[in-house]
Formats: sequence, structure tokens, C-alpha cells
Amino acid sequence: MKVKILLFWLMISATLFLMSAIQAEGSALKNQEVRSGQSLANQPVQVQSILHPKGDYFIEDSIPLKITLLNTTDRTIDVILIWQIQDDSKLQIGSIRNQTQLGPNKSGDFQLLWHLPPSIPSGLYTSKIQVFIPPVTFDDVPLILKSEKAVPLIGTFGVFRHQDNFKTFDSAFWKKSTHQLGMSLLNPDKITIEAELLRISLGADCFEGGEIQTLEVMPYGMYEAKLKLPRAPSSITGFFLYTSPDYYYEIDIEIQNDSRGIYYLTTYANGKVSNSYEGKLGFDPTAGFHTYRIVYSKEGVSFYIDEKSVKKWTKNLPDKPMHLMLNTWYPTWLKGTSAPANTELIADWIRY
Repeated sequence: MKVKILLFWLMISATLFLMSAIQAEGSALKNQEVRSGQSLANQPVQVQSILHPKGDYFIEDSIPLKITLLNTTDRTIDVILIWQIQDDSKLQIGSIRNQTQLGPNKSGDFQLLWHLPPSIPSGLYTSKIQVFIPPVTFDDVPLILKSEKAVPLIGTFGVFRHQDNFKTFDSAFWKKSTHQLGMSLLNPDKITIEAELLRISLGADCFEGGEIQTLEVMPYGMYEAKLKLPRAPSSITGFFLYTSPDYYYEIDIEIQNDSRGIYYLTTYANGKVSNSYEGKLGFDPTAGFHTYRIVYSKEGVSFYIDEKSVKKWTKNLPDKPMHLMLNTWYPTWLKGTSAPANTELIADWIRY
């Protein structure tokens, strides 16, 4: 009797051991997650490199993603690539799925292309790629990373709808302002187009300035200008979003027009200043062209100077479409003197 019981338990133990071995072998082929710097034994496919789209694109461009995979096994493996594009609120606005094969012990380079739809708003977008070995179930997670080095799983790129290169003054989109602002009368005659550059003059020994604004209010989006500032201490240049009434709907980049590079970031909401920041550019904005960017979405507002992020706010922001505006003028709070010689704000382009 004891011998029979012993044989019975030996059979059960052998069965459990065999099941465990089969289970362990199968799990090596599942879609297991590997994070940066972490290795995974028996990973059948390694993600060796990912080249996300970067920089800025325009409506109806085709944007690429490139990925290199390595099959570490002696058999052909099916692989599914899923590329997702998300907006600032993590909402998926595009997806590409591709199924391919990797030969035994072979590496492969794959490129996915996504055609920007004409309806996409301007802004910053996130690129995310996932790699699966089929069959894929709801509970599977992707193969992510080669163990020897970090691979960027997520990338960021920008989308603009249009760039105005100022070949002419587009009076169907822009208008020239005429009103008193601080110490300055904003004079439309100070605004000209020359050599495909928008120029706003600050005359010698006077306090006149100039301003352009969009005829229509603009939605959430990304706005950028390439500017060379006038050399006129006691005056400022503004690139901003605004609509009346004052202090309720405004997002500003303002820069003093001298070599010190002092700038101000400000938002107005609910009748008062809601966020503010003062910084130094680290360069002379009157000596050459630099880019100034506002990214405004439901999630917040971010500011970039020469493509470098300098500030982000997520609370106490205006929540209404605003006009896009560019001006140069003399505020009363600087209380200085006018420029001794003619000088001008020059805009190479504005995009939105």
C-alpha cells in the first residue's frame, strides 16, 4: 500500500514538473515588457533602434518612423508593429499597424509612414511604437527594448497648418492696428514688406510703434515667429494671443528691445494676471534672428525659445479663442526715451 502511494505521488510530481517546464518555455515567447537597462532571458526579438519623427511638419506631410529589429532565434518569427500618435491630452489621433516577418538570426529595418490629415490641429504630438509577437491577446504587453542600451519608446514632433513667409502682406488674414498703446500710437504706415520680410519700424525721436493681428480668433494650437528685434531701449516686442476684454484672455511673450535679453511670459485670466515669469534669453535678440514659440492646448501653455522649453503652466489660463498678434512699442512702465535712429522689428516668418 505504501509503495502504491509513493508511486502515485511520484507520478503527480513528475507531471507538475513537466507542466512547469512547458509553461516556462512558452512564457519566453510571450510579449514580455523590458524597460530601459533591464534584460530579459530568451527574448526572441530585440528592438535595436527606433528613429521617431522629430522636428516640425505641415498638414498633408508624410512623416516617417524607422525601427530595427533582431530575431535571436533559429526560426522565422512573425512580428506586429503598432505605431500610435497622440495629442497633448493623450488622445489617439492616428495609428499604423504593420505585420512582417524576421528570418532566423536576421535583423530587419522597417519604416512606417503616417500621412498628416488635413483636419489635424497645430501642436505637439507624441509618437509611440509597440512590437508584438502574434497571436496577440488583450493582456499581452509589447516587446520593448534591447537589453544593452536604452531605446526611445516615445518621441515628440510638431505640426503646423501654415507658415506665412511674407512674400506679400496677406490682408485676408492679417490687419494692421491703429490705436494708442502705452506711450505709442500704433501706426499702420510703420508696417512694410521688403525682401520677403515683415518690418515694423520704430522711428527716430518718436514713440510710434506698429502691430499686426489676425482678423479671426485662433483656436488651441502652436504659434511661432522667427524675429530679429529692433535696438530701441525702453521699448518692447510682443508675440502673443489676445482678445478683449483686457486681462481676461491673453498669453504673452514680451522682450525688451535691447542687448540684455530680458523677457517676460504672462497669462491673463478672470480679470487679472494669472501666471508670470521673468527670464534672460542668454543672447542679444537685436543682433540676429531667433524663434519664439507658444504651444496652447486644453492641457496648458508652454513656451519655447530657439526650440528650447523655458516654461509651462497648466492652471489659471484663458479658455477662449484669441487673435494672434505681433507688435513693437513703448510701454509707460519703462518710461525711457525713444530710439536716436530708425530701427525695426523684422519677422522672417510666422507659423501657426
